[in-house]
Amino acid sequence: MSWWRSPWVSRVLKLVVSVVLIGGIVWQVGPDAVLPTSFSWWYGIAAVAVFVLSNLLGAFQWNLLLNIAGIELPKRVVTRAYFISLFFNNFLIGNVGGDVLRAFEVRKNASPGLTHTTASGVATIVMDRFLGFFTMMIFAGAAALFTEEHSEFGALIAGVLGGFVVLGVLITSRRIGTRVDACVVGLLPERVSRTLTGLRAGFVAMRARWVVLGMAAAVSVLVQGLRIYVHYLCALSIGVDIPLIYFWTFIPLIGVAAAIPISSGGLGPREWAAKWLFTTLPGVAAGGVVAMELLAHMTALASSLPGAVAFVLRRESTHATEPSPDLSTG
Repeated sequence: MSWWRSPWVSRVLKLVVSVVLIGGIVWQVGPDAVLPTSFSWWYGIAAVAVFVLSNLLGAFQWNLLLNIAGIELPKRVVTRAYFISLFFNNFLIGNVGGDVLRAFEVRKNASPGLTHTTASGVATIVMDRFLGFFTMMIFAGAAALFTEEHSEFGALIAGVLGGFVVLGVLITSRRIGTRVDACVVGLLPERVSRTLTGLRAGFVAMRARWVVLGMAAAVSVLVQGLRIYVHYLCALSIGVDIPLIYFWTFIPLIGVAAAIPISSGGLGPREWAAKWLFTTLPGVAAGGVVAMELLAHMTALASSLPGAVAFVLRRESTHATEPSPDLSTG
């Protein structure tokens, strides 16, 4: 394999993009403007606590999706794997190493008699992320109805939400999905097409358990709602006064920008998107917005630290008798 196709090259390039974007936005607004003049530890601690609570609920949501896929794992194992994945997603260069580890944990701990365990486990992870983004865009659309002066964002929100609806239909519809599978098999290499069609079969199976899937969607509302509220708490901690309704409108759009795979963990695109959106409000300074988002990122890092402890304890408990997961992909 050529050196430029190595996963490490992609990771380094993403890190460079993040450094350049963060450096550029700090230079534009001014380093002094980014540094907050005050900080409330009570709001900061509350932000970390709320994020940890959202992670616990996120683990519960993923467990519901695993049950839909017919994968029964102890809740302790699911919660541990979820927190470990958050830690690796936040601290590795790149943001999918933790999801690879989640899939590894499913394959290692699932019942030996279960077929297509890996594909089913990956399908639950993809659905977990899909529900999160879809819920966020529902929040954005609903909040935009109460922010008439920013109706210009309605078309953007509607377009992104419509894209998620189309994607949801494509991956869960038997009739349409069969045609999609035929196109995938005809256009892509056998190994790739087999993986994608296996994933879609897992999505279709989830749709059949619509009651539990609905429960997972309801939990997603709580998870994403808490994570939006974390940004609000971070703003309050440094004295940035922005009405809560705008966080419901803008944070989902910022999340979409952060998900574009051009940076390390969304660092850089997230701050630029936040600056563009929040500074459309009268009296909101760009420096405070950038500081708020950098603080929200540090809050996410802090809330994932229990995953580091869980990973160390897991490694000690296995006495290195099991093969380590390959986290080089991403």
